[in-house]
Amino acid sequence: MIFLAGLLAAIVVAFLFLTIMVWYVLVAKIIEYLMDL
Repeated sequence: MIFLAGLLAAIVVAFLFLTIMVWYVLVAKIIEYLMDL
C-alpha cells in the first residue's frame, strides 16, 4: 500500500515536471516569435 502511494506520487511529480518543461519550451518559442516581429 505504501509502495503504491509512493509510485503514484512519483508519477504525479514526473507528470508535473513534464508539464512545466512543455510550458517552458512553449513560452520560449512564443518569446522568440515575438522578438522576430
